[in-house]
Amino acid sequence: SLNNQFVVKLSQPRVQFPDKFDWHDTATYGPDLGVIERAGWADDLGNGYWNTLERKYVWKCFSLMRDWRRQSCPPELSATYYASGGYAGLCGGIRIHCFANAFFHMIHSPDLTDDDIVFFLGMMQEHGWRMADLCEQFNKADPYAKPSPNHKTVTRSGLFVIAVMFPEFKQSAKWTELSLKSLEEEMRLMVLDDGFQRELCPGYHTNCVMDYLGV
Repeated sequence: SLNNQFVVKLSQPRVQFPDKFDWHDTATYGPDLGVIERAGWADDLGNGYWNTLERKYVWKCFSLMRDWRRQSCPPELSATYYASGGYAGLCGGIRIHCFANAFFHMIHSPDLTDDDIVFFLGMMQEHGWRMADLCEQFNKADPYAKPSPNHKTVTRSGLFVIAVMFPEFKQSAKWTELSLKSLEEEMRLMVLDDGFQRELCPGYHTNCVMDYLGV
């Protein structure tokens, strides 16, 4: 990730990107470009700093975060799941986990500035508002309607991460209650009598288990 080599298609080699690129240019980089918006690179860079304490990881991580945010304005809070772009629950929920992991690995770095922290907290609060609105939309809709259960689960677990890891947000208590109640209700709906997740896909089953274990 330090050299702008990112996973664009899961289970495929990393792709080299230029220093500056359009995060939404699927015509150039392919239909799976949205995978980099999930921010696995933030996990890589956070772990890189944690293991080496080298400042280059902090600089690169926050450079990418800022560049992504400049090109990715959050949608209106009333926007539906499929009109949310990179802030849709699956992508946004995964990104929350990766961003939070990177931030707390780097939080004691002398290279992390006050401006970086203010920027990051503002961005996470934007994610919290979006995830909370989606959770409320899910709760009001047909429980078996799309999006798929694994999308709903990571949306709710992402909201929980923000609520618990950033208790200074005014909405954190409300978001904690909303995410926990929603996760409990979703579990009752998506787990079959034999204990398997109802999409009957080992990958989705594992992802949902990890989301619940994280809570």
